[in-house]
Amino acid sequence: MGRTWNFLTLFAVLLAACTGQTQQPKTQDTSATLKAESWLEADGLFSNNPNTPQWKGADVANSVALEDERILWVFGDTLLGEPGINNCSRFDEFNLTVHNSLAIQSGANPAAADIDHFWGIRNGEPASFFSPADISATWYWMGGVTVLENQVLVFLMHARSNVDMEPKSDPAAACAGLNFEVLGWDARIANITEQAPDQWQWREVGLPDDTNWHGILAGSSTAYVEDNYLYAWSAGPATLDGNPVFLARWPLATAKAADLSEPEWHTTAGWKTQSELGNQTFAAIVKDGNNEVSIGRDIFPDSEPAWWWLQSSTVINSRLCYRTGESHFEFSECRDFMTPPELYKYPESKLLVYAVKLHPALKDPGDDAAIATYVVNSCDLKDIQEKCDLYYPRFIKLRLEDLGSE
Repeated sequence: MGRTWNFLTLFAVLLAACTGQTQQPKTQDTSATLKAESWLEADGLFSNNPNTPQWKGADVANSVALEDERILWVFGDTLLGEPGINNCSRFDEFNLTVHNSLAIQSGANPAAADIDHFWGIRNGEPASFFSPADISATWYWMGGVTVLENQVLVFLMHARSNVDMEPKSDPAAACAGLNFEVLGWDARIANITEQAPDQWQWREVGLPDDTNWHGILAGSSTAYVEDNYLYAWSAGPATLDGNPVFLARWPLATAKAADLSEPEWHTTAGWKTQSELGNQTFAAIVKDGNNEVSIGRDIFPDSEPAWWWLQSSTVINSRLCYRTGESHFEFSECRDFMTPPELYKYPESKLLVYAVKLHPALKDPGDDAAIATYVVNSCDLKDIQEKCDLYYPRFIKLRLEDLGSE
């Protein structure tokens, strides 16, 4: 492989909030109503993929159901290496990364499904699936993904590096020093066909004049269709408390016509278009979220409340936490529900926990648990090279433990 991995981008999406947010593992919060357990059998979907063995791990990991039990996955920074079944010696060095990739899973059960990964090819070399015009200096990361009847819509985050590229001798210092500049948001839409997604006709969408308005990345977290609207939970600039999260929407007919040029934003005064708001600021629906929260409705049949929100509580050595909501814009405080086992397994490592994602289309036959994934990364590049369970999406099953105790 011709290029070596640049360590800057491996820790991509959440590191703007890293500094000073270290949290050590602690015991399970027994008052939590949400209970999680690792689903190790499903982890093999990503760590052992013979159809596309060059794929060696990725973050983000959003998914959406297509027809015929096909699941479309979208990933952020993706590691590619020499062909071969993945194992603990998957890397002698990092050979190549692309900033985004796609996959098609065949079958709703990830523990028994096949998966095929897709990335771009440019000048005969692997490349990101989606790239901005200025591919030499900027890139796209994946945001939310949803289906609009016979089309699929993917939100993208436009970014570039704003730190020097020299390696740091101290891994912890390197981790804290990694940073990037967000330039705005974008999106792509395509008609769904029986072909693979690299054969779909991906099109640009209509965008607002300012796609970095108030520093909010529309659709960076979750996209969801309900009541003839496309909703997009969208992260704002990082603060010491995390990222504020805002909520945008478009009429479904407008979104299906590939026109996202006039988002409406939820404010304390109701829904206001971006044009109406102009330079006026407005309140976030959640102040202490992050770039990659996940929101779903009715993930537990016949249970209240309807809305569920997952995220990591901080970034470094973080637990997973959840919020509940009576509506798509009113959510509770985040309550811890799981400490990733990797934090106990590697207590000396400075690990990054992020991209906690719900996957409503995934099922384990005979089990009514909801399915989610999370990603564990590291501040030390050597960890990713040597610890074979890092930098893969890890599956968990979610159940309600005692809803009556709320």
